[in-house]
Amino acid sequence: MTTLRRTHETAAPMLEALGLEQRIEADLREVHLGEYEGGLLRLKGAEEIRWCEVYTQERWDVIPGAEPWEAFQARCVGAIERITARHRGERVLTVVHGGVIGAVLAHVARSSNFAFVSADNSSVSEIVHLADPFDRWLIRRFNDVTHLD
Repeated sequence: MTTLRRTHETAAPMLEALGLEQRIEADLREVHLGEYEGGLLRLKGAEEIRWCEVYTQERWDVIPGAEPWEAFQARCVGAIERITARHRGERVLTVVHGGVIGAVLAHVARSSNFAFVSADNSSVSEIVHLADPFDRWLIRRFNDVTHLD
């Protein structure tokens, strides 16, 4: 999970039920949005033309002071690769943010930057790493909310 409280709150019931302890991976924190940080993304996004530029260019750093896409995606993918290396052959749960899901899945799918930015809260996305000799990533599911029914 990330350094942000909302991931801790989301993961807590599951961790307790499974008897697991949390581990923090700071590089899985949500994208830094510069001037739109602190909940201002939706508010400012509705009033400014810049919001259209964010989606047209598929880059968060159209927002002044925001984290560049390449740095954000590299940070998130690097964290997932480190976790995978520590847990070869194991199943790992990470509780992260929508931007992180989007960045990692776009990397895995080799798709456009914002192809996966629409993950719902509490949805499940699943990626699989096929080790030697393939060293490939696969997307098994995206934005699965069937557990919420």
